[in-house]
Amino acid sequence: MIFDENYAYWELMAEKSYMLSDDRLLKKGVSEFENCDAGKNIYVFGCNDAAKVFVNQFREEYQIVGYLDNASGKWGSFIDGIEVFEPEIAIPKMKSDRDAIVIALKFRADDVAADIYEMGFDNLYSLALMIFQTSPYSEFVTELEEYEKAPLEDMILFESTNDFDGNAGALYEYLKKNRTKRSIAWIIKKAENRHWAIDESDEVVCPNENLDELKKFVKLRAIAKWQIWDNNPIRKVRDGQVNVFLQHFGMGYKQTSNYYKTPDYVDYILSPNEFVRKQQQSSLLYPATAEFIYGELPRNDVLKGKWDELAKITGKKFSKVIIWMPTFRQLDTNGRKDADGDFPYGVSLIYTKKQMEQLNDYLKELDMLLIIKPHPRQELNYNCGNYSNIVYISGARNKEIDGYKLMTQMDAMLTDYSSVIFDYMLLDRPVAFVLEDKERFNLEYKMDDPDYFMPGHKIYTMEDMKAFLKSVHDGADPFGDKRRELSTICNPPFEGRGAEKLARRLGLI
Repeated sequence: MIFDENYAYWELMAEKSYMLSDDRLLKKGVSEFENCDAGKNIYVFGCNDAAKVFVNQFREEYQIVGYLDNASGKWGSFIDGIEVFEPEIAIPKMKSDRDAIVIALKFRADDVAADIYEMGFDNLYSLALMIFQTSPYSEFVTELEEYEKAPLEDMILFESTNDFDGNAGALYEYLKKNRTKRSIAWIIKKAENRHWAIDESDEVVCPNENLDELKKFVKLRAIAKWQIWDNNPIRKVRDGQVNVFLQHFGMGYKQTSNYYKTPDYVDYILSPNEFVRKQQQSSLLYPATAEFIYGELPRNDVLKGKWDELAKITGKKFSKVIIWMPTFRQLDTNGRKDADGDFPYGVSLIYTKKQMEQLNDYLKELDMLLIIKPHPRQELNYNCGNYSNIVYISGARNKEIDGYKLMTQMDAMLTDYSSVIFDYMLLDRPVAFVLEDKERFNLEYKMDDPDYFMPGHKIYTMEDMKAFLKSVHDGADPFGDKRRELSTICNPPFEGRGAEKLARRLGLI
């Protein structure tokens, strides 16, 4: 069995996805897959790039009949003509002497295998393990392991959701401002973001750019003593390294355990307080061995300052300015879809040009500006349009305009199920929740009483939206007491010293 040379396969090797703990998976490699009489019908677990590359390479050689994925938004869809099935429905119908499942996941292959065994099916294979057993990938792994023999360096390796942002970005800025003597490196997702590094001496690598960059990343990962990340895990690969998960939000609404599990190798986890940690436990599945650091999120430090990001958007003056920051409904990277339906304007509630014009007309009547800032990872398939009182911030402008600095100038916020609302509560201003697509949103709430965690107007119709806008225009704040009560529960005391306190706690200054 010969695997094509493809970045998606190299990435599985770089992430050490072949390192499994399940003995049954470890005993089934390339030769077992090739020689097994079973597996006339092959299902691929996962819809990531590696899974797609495997399917496209071997669909003529093997009977690949379907994908399996835990993301409910993908069920019933097709990828290059092959259907995506719900595991709990499809797997019980399989027979081990006829069917086989190839697990193509970068993370959590062992957990998925355990779930499948529980369903009574055991003809499983790991794609990463099979690739690992073949050339040139086996030689690549040997080369990577050599890096781990080099001495550890007093280096901090950073990662964040959208490169140089979030909690990691704020900590990075604080350390550079205070002239840290430690060397610093960044793992970024988009090569065009390299210029956002504060110092030219800071090393910046983009692993998905090419194989050479991927090798640089693996080398940095092997020698950096500190691994500090917000979003995509930086794997801890040796003793002596300190792995810090800062998270890219504090409190959240969505139950995401089907998509995510905090890695067992994490040493420290940043959380606002113990209450939030307990709320998040069922969603992020924190390891029992990790130590929690409770305190302010570094990214919120800027909320204490005075900024003029609004000048980057408009030079006009309005009676009130409101920002709309929804969560994503479809990811721009892997097709994960958390809500059914199309969102031509990047938000719920508004689906036609007429509705958009009606909203703009009402804002114009009130002399208000609405800034719509879709989630940075929302698939960019929406129509921004050109309106007098509605402005979009998306694409490249997400890096040009600091969303958190901009929040300090907003008179109110619209959101839905986004965790950003808990940060905005620190500013003690009106909020509203656009829940029009509530019945079509595929993720469950992690809390038993989500309404308590939404202290603001609930918007289901355009008339609800107009009522909220009028309320803000008139200076009303009917949910203020409830919002302040919740903010006290979900946020630590607001001093704007999150980065400083974290740096001291970790001994970085």
